[in-house]
Amino acid sequence: MKTDKEKMLAGEPYLAFCNELVEDRARAKDVLFEYNNLRPSDMERRTEILKQFLGATGKQLLVEQPFRCDYGYNIRVGENFYANMGCTILDEALVTFGDNVLLAPNVSIYTAGHVVNVMRHGHGRFSRTSVCQVQGLIEQLQRTIGRGNRGQQDHRL
Repeated sequence: MKTDKEKMLAGEPYLAFCNELVEDRARAKDVLFEYNNLRPSDMERRTEILKQFLGATGKQLLVEQPFRCDYGYNIRVGENFYANMGCTILDEALVTFGDNVLLAPNVSIYTAGHVVNVMRHGHGRFSRTSVCQVQGLIEQLQRTIGRGNRGQQDHRL
């Protein structure tokens, strides 16, 4: 039988309040508390924390404080990644950014949702959106950004 963490990672309904996931989120909150309370000028330590915390990173990355996420291990960023302040990523599913990605202030990416059919899935269960839905959102954002921003030619996220 799969654990709730295995179910979450497989995109199946899961209980978010199982001990393993509660501990993973608590660990992430502790790491992010340290990260978000570092001096902004302490770039070396900030980068070190992110490289240990996130699932994968390029050599160059900068995430402005405050930064929030649920787990960290489901976030992968490419080379030259930048997230402006207030970024929130609910990373119940894998979230991957390619190279040269720049996120505006207060960008929020959610890969989790509440089950709406309680009779089928049971009370208190969560489901995760698929990576395809996240990709679809990114493609929609690309089209929106492309229409409203005449000064840039490359709008890849």
